[in-house]
Amino acid sequence: MNRPKPTSIRRPSNTKASGHPPPGDFIALGAKSQSSEPKANPALLKPASTGLPPDRKREASSSLPSSSTLSGLSKRPKHSSTPPSALSRLAEVAAVDKRSISPSIKEPSVVPIEVSPAVLLDEIEAAEAEGNDDRIEGVLCGAVKQLKMNRAKPDMTLYLSLMFLAKIKPNVFATEGVIEALCSLLRRDASINFKAKGNNLVSVLACNLLMAAYEEDENWPEIFVKVYIEDSLGERIWVDSSHCKTFVDNIQTAFTTKMPPKSMLLQTETGKSGGDLSAGNSPHPSTPDEDEGQTELLIAEEKLSPEDDGQVMPRYDELAESVEEYVLDVLRDQLNRRQPMDNVSRNLLRLLTATCGYKEVRLMAVQRLEMWLQNPKLTRPAQDLLMSLCMNCNTHGSDDMEVISNLIKIRLKPKVLLNHYMLCVRSLLTAHRDNLGTMVKFVIFNELSNARNPNNMQVLHTVLQHSPEQAPKFLALVFQDLLTNKDDYLRASRALLREIIKQTKHEINFQSFCLGLMQERKEATYVDMEFKERFVIQVTDLLTVSMMLGITAQVKEAGIAWDKGEKKNLEVLRSFQNQIAAIQRDAVWWLHSVVPTISKVGPKDYVHCLHKVLFTEQPETYYKWDNWPPESDRNFFLRLCSEVPLLEDTLMRILVIGLSRDLPLGPADAMELADHLVKRAAGVQSDDLEVLRVERIQLIDAVLNLCTYHHPENIQLPAGYQPPNLAISTLYWKAWLLLLVVAAFNPQKIGEARYDAILAIYNNISLECHYIAVTDGFSNYSYPPCTVADEETKTEMINRELQISQKERQEILAFESHLAAASTKQTITENNSLLLSQLTSLDPKGPPRRPPPLVLDQVKSLNQSLRLGHLLCRSRNPDFLLNIIQRQASSQSMPWLADLVQSSEGSLDVLPVQCLCEFLLHDAADDASSVDDEDEGESKEQRVKKRQVKLSLDHTLLLAVKGTLLFKNVGAYLIYLSQHAPVEEQSLHNDLALDVARLIVERSTIMNSLFSKHSCRPESDAVLSALISIFSTYIRRMRKTKEGEDLYSWSESQDQVFLRWTTGETATMHILVVHAMVILLTLGPPKGESEFYTLLDIWFPDKKPLPTDLEPQQLLLFVQSFGIPVSSMSKLLQYLDQAVSHDPQTLEQNIMDKNYMAHLVEVQHERGATGGHTFHSLLSASIPPRRDSSEMSRAKVTVETPHGSVKMRAVSQVPVIGPEDDLAGILLQLFPLKVDPRWPPPPVRPLSLALQQTLAQEVLRARQGHIQQGGATGRLLQAFAALLNSTHAGALVMAMHHSHTISCPLLRQLHLYQRLVSQDVGFSSLFFNAVVQMLTWLENSAVETGPLHSLLKSLAAQYSHKHRITDVRTGFLHLAEALAYRRDSEVAVRGIFASLRAGEKCNAEPELIRKVLQGLMEVKSPYLEELLSLLMTIGTETGTPGHTAGPVAMVISLLLQETEERGVKIEVDSKITESKKPGSCSGLLVDWLELLDPEVTSVCSDLQQKLLFAQNKVKYVAPSYRPYLLALLTHQSNWSTLHHCISSLLNKHRNQRLDPTSALDFLWACSHIPRIWQGRDQKTPQKRTEQFVLKLSSEELISLVDLILSESELSYRDSTTSKSALDQVSCSLLQSRLPLLHSCLHSDLDNVRKVSEYLISCVKKWGDSIMSKRCQTLLLQIYLHFPEVIQHIHLPEATLSGEGAADGSTCKLDVLVHRLITLLADTGDSKSAENHASDASLACRKLAVSHPVLLLRHLPMITALLHGRIHLNLQEIRQQNHLTFFSDVLVVLELLQPLVFHSDHQRALQDCLLSFIKVLQNFKRSSHDGHQSLSLTLSSMPLTAADMTKCLKKISKGEAIEDVFEGLTEVDEKSKRNPEIIQYFVNDLQRLMSSPEEVCRNMAFSLALRCIQNIPSMAAEFLPTFMYCLGSGDFDVVQTALRNLPEYVLLCQEHADILLHKAFLVGIYGQIDTSSMIAESMKVLRMEATT
Repeated sequence: MNRPKPTSIRRPSNTKASGHPPPGDFIALGAKSQSSEPKANPALLKPASTGLPPDRKREASSSLPSSSTLSGLSKRPKHSSTPPSALSRLAEVAAVDKRSISPSIKEPSVVPIEVSPAVLLDEIEAAEAEGNDDRIEGVLCGAVKQLKMNRAKPDMTLYLSLMFLAKIKPNVFATEGVIEALCSLLRRDASINFKAKGNNLVSVLACNLLMAAYEEDENWPEIFVKVYIEDSLGERIWVDSSHCKTFVDNIQTAFTTKMPPKSMLLQTETGKSGGDLSAGNSPHPSTPDEDEGQTELLIAEEKLSPEDDGQVMPRYDELAESVEEYVLDVLRDQLNRRQPMDNVSRNLLRLLTATCGYKEVRLMAVQRLEMWLQNPKLTRPAQDLLMSLCMNCNTHGSDDMEVISNLIKIRLKPKVLLNHYMLCVRSLLTAHRDNLGTMVKFVIFNELSNARNPNNMQVLHTVLQHSPEQAPKFLALVFQDLLTNKDDYLRASRALLREIIKQTKHEINFQSFCLGLMQERKEATYVDMEFKERFVIQVTDLLTVSMMLGITAQVKEAGIAWDKGEKKNLEVLRSFQNQIAAIQRDAVWWLHSVVPTISKVGPKDYVHCLHKVLFTEQPETYYKWDNWPPESDRNFFLRLCSEVPLLEDTLMRILVIGLSRDLPLGPADAMELADHLVKRAAGVQSDDLEVLRVERIQLIDAVLNLCTYHHPENIQLPAGYQPPNLAISTLYWKAWLLLLVVAAFNPQKIGEARYDAILAIYNNISLECHYIAVTDGFSNYSYPPCTVADEETKTEMINRELQISQKERQEILAFESHLAAASTKQTITENNSLLLSQLTSLDPKGPPRRPPPLVLDQVKSLNQSLRLGHLLCRSRNPDFLLNIIQRQASSQSMPWLADLVQSSEGSLDVLPVQCLCEFLLHDAADDASSVDDEDEGESKEQRVKKRQVKLSLDHTLLLAVKGTLLFKNVGAYLIYLSQHAPVEEQSLHNDLALDVARLIVERSTIMNSLFSKHSCRPESDAVLSALISIFSTYIRRMRKTKEGEDLYSWSESQDQVFLRWTTGETATMHILVVHAMVILLTLGPPKGESEFYTLLDIWFPDKKPLPTDLEPQQLLLFVQSFGIPVSSMSKLLQYLDQAVSHDPQTLEQNIMDKNYMAHLVEVQHERGATGGHTFHSLLSASIPPRRDSSEMSRAKVTVETPHGSVKMRAVSQVPVIGPEDDLAGILLQLFPLKVDPRWPPPPVRPLSLALQQTLAQEVLRARQGHIQQGGATGRLLQAFAALLNSTHAGALVMAMHHSHTISCPLLRQLHLYQRLVSQDVGFSSLFFNAVVQMLTWLENSAVETGPLHSLLKSLAAQYSHKHRITDVRTGFLHLAEALAYRRDSEVAVRGIFASLRAGEKCNAEPELIRKVLQGLMEVKSPYLEELLSLLMTIGTETGTPGHTAGPVAMVISLLLQETEERGVKIEVDSKITESKKPGSCSGLLVDWLELLDPEVTSVCSDLQQKLLFAQNKVKYVAPSYRPYLLALLTHQSNWSTLHHCISSLLNKHRNQRLDPTSALDFLWACSHIPRIWQGRDQKTPQKRTEQFVLKLSSEELISLVDLILSESELSYRDSTTSKSALDQVSCSLLQSRLPLLHSCLHSDLDNVRKVSEYLISCVKKWGDSIMSKRCQTLLLQIYLHFPEVIQHIHLPEATLSGEGAADGSTCKLDVLVHRLITLLADTGDSKSAENHASDASLACRKLAVSHPVLLLRHLPMITALLHGRIHLNLQEIRQQNHLTFFSDVLVVLELLQPLVFHSDHQRALQDCLLSFIKVLQNFKRSSHDGHQSLSLTLSSMPLTAADMTKCLKKISKGEAIEDVFEGLTEVDEKSKRNPEIIQYFVNDLQRLMSSPEEVCRNMAFSLALRCIQNIPSMAAEFLPTFMYCLGSGDFDVVQTALRNLPEYVLLCQEHADILLHKAFLVGIYGQIDTSSMIAESMKVLRMEATT
């Protein structure tokens, strides 16, 4: 039977640090008493680490003697009878750590003891039992000797026994002698003859034994490295064995070599491979008889095969330097031997492969590597060495750079070697990031040297493939280095570059290479470079060569095919073109940004470089150096590189270079170059290539700035004279031509910006676009353009041009006169003017100018060559053609349109659909109008009708109806459709009806134009009649269909409605068709004959119900249509009332704008409609109250109607504003909110003139004194105000801003009227309010300042001045006065707004501002937010910057004031809570406080802390904003702010009373800030130690306790519930703060003690008050969390018996107590269950004495366990051992007196005792001899005084052994029933516990433990005796004490550490195995015996 492994010599686990062994692994060192000759280093083999630093260890190692037999190893320690001193042990351990490495390997020095293999294990067991370590060591050495003698065929029993021993006791091998012996097995045995037989089983066994012994050791001895090197250089018997892989891998960690994976190694060896015969070494012994040894060998290898690879970890960190020195010495000796290089062993190369982690090894190996690679015998190991060398070249030091240099010089010819070499190059590049640049540099320099390696290009190809992005950049840096030489390397560089590209097959990123060439260098060689100008020119030349080298064979082929018109390999060609464009962009950037910093290049050279990279230079400059490209390809290559796209950045930088004064390229040259590049790129246009893409509109400004004329700076112009903006004419028109080409290729960007945002800026390009767009097919270039057909317009344009030209001439002459006056003093006239013919006005915002004839010719030429017209016609956004058509008058013919269409045959897709429709309709109309007589008319009419019928079926025209048509032609087309509707086919008829319906419903702009309110025309009536005719025909046809007949198959959606009339007719139609018919009915009957009333009667029959089956949500569309007759609208509203009653929820979900719908119902009621009241109540229920109902009632708002609503036509034809007109609608017509960019807005000039005329009449009457109430002026202002208060205010103001020609006159008239009626305060206030609102909208938007903005600022300033607001302070005084007397404060507020916006400084005192803001808060003014915003933004901008303390203080004071006022109001009326109280301004103030001080407490810390933490004076009501501010403080403050805040809160000398809840919440949040845990491990480890955040001092902990108690007190004070409920609430509140207190205590017993002592003092101070109870409750909770505190303080009895101990709070020992009770109740019949129950009983008794409160918490559980057994009878209770449980519980209850009788435990105790009574009752019922049992029980009487005296005398000192035993026996018998009597014999028992007599001693121990079990508090009295027994010199006494140790430790837990430590020391120094008893004690303490 094997004993358990000794723990005294076991090494620490590999998870522990080597510096400090864990507790339990003590190392006992001492001198050997048996040996006469001590070892040199009597220490453990493991080099144990101490606290010495590594440098001191190395220093100490040099002082040790080097002649020791094996300083790296040490003898197993022996125990002596006299333990050595601690100092001597420390010295010996230090000596082991400071050992030096032995220079040689010696033979084992232990005398072997040979035993039979069969008894080997028994011998080891016996020697270990005797403690004879020397015998163990000798027996093992003897076993090794037997193995050594029988290497060929070792004994199976022997090696299997050793393997088993290593499995169970690996430490026995970890001694000096055994390690020496095992290492001798690993060395080559010279005694083995060359032809002898053997196998490697012995060596494999030795490796695995050593691995088992040292598996958990972090530091291995050097001897392993030595035997490894010896075997590596020898036969490699075990180094290459797979069974020794783990051991070998751990040894190889000493070399820090990164070994190549097995897949890369070419030379692989098995575990049985032999040596290297080629090197002359001995061969590996062959296997003996196959039939005999093979079976054993297989079995052994199977046994030795590890289950896993084991753990490989660094083992030689502390010996790294010594091992490295040893390895290098060995390798130098091997390499420096005088032997031929061919005779080098393969094994040496393999050893070099394994040691390439040393840089010296790499350097030694690389110098001989080429020779080894070329040796056929060494090729494969040399290849592995090359791979290992490359993989470990990872330092990039000088040695590694020399290694790379030598690698580059290696020349290899065989393809296999070359491929492997390239693979190694890839590994070298991966080893270190800097190897790439070094590799490229060395390869290029080698290529240029005389000793050129033929493999350079292949290496370079491999490098480029490995790093396609970085390698070209490093290659470019090398070329830069070449160009910096004093010699001219350009020609060589060009040739080298061509060769590189050729050899690498063009697999290089040219863009990265070129960007690397242009990289700016900061090295000294570049800064101090002599030939900087030459460097720039040569880099430019290399850039052009690189671009041309990008022309591969595929690109060349694709270019030739493209020239022939074939589209072949276009992807390759396009990729090349984009590549050249990108390189040119980078080159222009380089010339613009980098070159000026290198050198000031001459103007000629700079311009040459710029033209050269753009391929605009002379051709000979590209090939003059070396005649490349060849003559046959030159022109083609140059053309391919020049015909490329032009990138936006390239063009913009060229323009910027031209504008720069520091760069040599002038504006004219820059314009010329840009013009050439733009036209060249435009000529390459293709559908699959973007040649000229421009995104930035700034290009236009840059181009125009280039043509600006600047007069000489030395000429002084007269003061006050502003020179005109002039441009050089030639550059000016060239700029417009350039922009024309750019716009043609970017119509959506440039054109859209033109037409949408800056329409009036660049009219010149617009005019030229029109020339091009309409003259694509003919040569009519004239001014005015042919598209202007109106003669009046033409005349106006010509006259305007003449006026502008004349004004321009005068300005130029005046300007030139001023210049001459300042220089030549010459008088300037038109005859001698020099500038007149060269300059023109530069006014892009002005009207278009007439281009010179030469420019028109250039436009024509550009159009022909670049197909600009095709591009412009194809543009749909913007649509140039459509814009031109819209500019034509309706009566003008368009002959150019027909020509344009005819010229576009074959490419009609570039024309808009509207253009085609316009052409066809005009053609048809012309044909129809050319009828002269009836006969001819008949034939023509038939022809026209035939053509029109054909057109009606044309899908193109249907699309045109769906899209955008010209207004004047839509009517004619609709009339035509009404006459020729396709009624024969149902599907076509359905399509027609739906298309026309969509036109009516969705195209509101077209309908507004057709049926304008102010322009009633006969055409409108005709169109309306036509539409009614279309739908009448359609509805009649649909009503003829029978029910169930499916004729409506043209849509699969759910937009159809099924209708049923009272006549029985039915129809299925699209909802849009129904909606369109209702809209037509709202327009009223047209003049003349029509089917209007027929259609009206169909949909709204008189005195009949509406058509059924219409959904209510569909009828909502009809309610929004104005003009339906009153009777019909009444039916609609009644039907909606029914729908509300039926399904109100569905109807409400379909109403998008309830306010708008409710207003429509009110309008219908005013018209006289009835019904709809239920529907209106549904709408009004969820509409929020209006802000200003009086103003809103005075202004009837007409909000913009949704799509589909059309305004009613007016009867009158003269646009006169009547008293009933809707002025809000008129304003929306004048300033439309949504404008379709494709259509011009309807003409509003007549309407605006009519409105201005009406206002002017009222102003005139007001001047005469006749002021009209309810006039148009007042109604217009009310309409303005209503719209500005709606959701469309912003869009309206923007529309007024854009239409300032209409808005400004209206505002001036309103202002004039306001001045005339200044006594009308309401009108003035409303007008000023509107002005300020519009001004606010404009200032908040990003629009430019315009006339409207200036006018509004002027009006606001005038109004402020009129109301005597001279400065801001005066305004505040007026406002304060108005607020004090409760007057209207709006005027004063508006005045302050105007003053602040006008830029005036805020000069009001802070107290005045605070008073005003407080007043505005009290009256709930809507202007508070705006005023506060102005004060914080405009006011602080004009004041002193950087000072925010004032605003912060003001905001905080307002918040505090509001909080106090709200607290008073809440106390007056407790029913009003803060959340329900309207009008709170705290949110606004909090937002501003956050903006002003994001850290919340960093500006005004005292005030801010008062705001955050102060307690309300009136009542404890925390403000609602406080949690938000606390969150901001926690998350946004820096650490110093948080520290300061925490210190202030917990300062005992603070001068304000804190709100404890806020303070405690803040402290809890501080410990959970997410920033603290950022970067931590997200996965929580199982054995983690809790990390505490807040580290508080003792005083701060006391303050924290005060806050917790204060919170509990306030909760008690502020509540009105019962006392018991309050106690429960307070207790819960204290428990909720315990986690915070626990985290601050840090589980530090000292802190817990101080807090507990403070609470005890508070309990004494407050007596019987409520606070005293709170302190006791908190003290009890602390005790529950830290029960060990009871050892340091004395808790008051009231605390332990107080409330809270048995409630739902948690306790640290709850789990343990629960487990103990569970074990106590376990009545299993096994011996282990009985032992567990006994241990649990002891532990519960101990708890009942030491922690009764903690055990009483579980009394209900004990009661439940008892109650579950009362139903058993007497026999079952006895058989199942339940009686033991009842008796144990009774003993525990007895020990729990008197606390068990407290009221809290009364119910549980009662239930417990009832269980006992019921069990006794069961006994009485089931027992027939109850009296006999009772008498037997009563007969057992206790010990009398005489008996006690007699017993004491018997066991007293000096009595005979027989008497003593007799006395003890009598006490034992009596104490079984009454254990308490033993306490009277304690002194004698303590003496007898150390008695030499075993019987008496055992009895004394038994009685002592029984006494302690009965009275656990007496356990400490036996502690000295027990300690004495453990330390006794009598072995038997010690053994007795150890046997009773677990039970006594359980009963004396408070001193368990002392007892166990004593037992451990006894085991260490007394040579006694105490580990089992210690382990048993630990299990009992932790109750682990149950597992």
